[in-house]
Amino acid sequence: MDQDQETETVSTESAAQAKRSSLKTGSKPTLREIKKDIKPAEWLEKALSEPSIQQSIVRAIADSLSAVKHQWDGKRQQADEVPDYATRIKAAELALSYIVGRPVERQQIMVAHQKMDDPVQLVKSSPALRVALKELLEEGGDEKRDN
Repeated sequence: MDQDQETETVSTESAAQAKRSSLKTGSKPTLREIKKDIKPAEWLEKALSEPSIQQSIVRAIADSLSAVKHQWDGKRQQADEVPDYATRIKAAELALSYIVGRPVERQQIMVAHQKMDDPVQLVKSSPALRVALKELLEEGGDEKRDN
């Protein structure tokens, strides 16, 4: 056996022994041991499924709802605690997104440079253009009726 292979075998055996010993003693494996065995996404999923971590996340959001910042008062030469509204609003939005869910965010993608070879196809492919043309035609039709 090669010396590198021996070293690798010994190191994997010692890691396995450390895990077995932690299981025997009833202690939890270290974070480093956990990270070695699983992928980051799996680790995050397992970490977030822990009730203690969930409670600490809820506690952090709740604490942020009453966040304050220190503002220097030049006249009195001391710092005052004032509400940190930016942090409070972000915490409230985060809490609501967990409780109620995030609203649907609609986006419209506009294409700037399009050939006008086939105007019918252009109108068919653009809902915004159809709405604008419909409004334009309705406005134009009302003027003709009045005359």
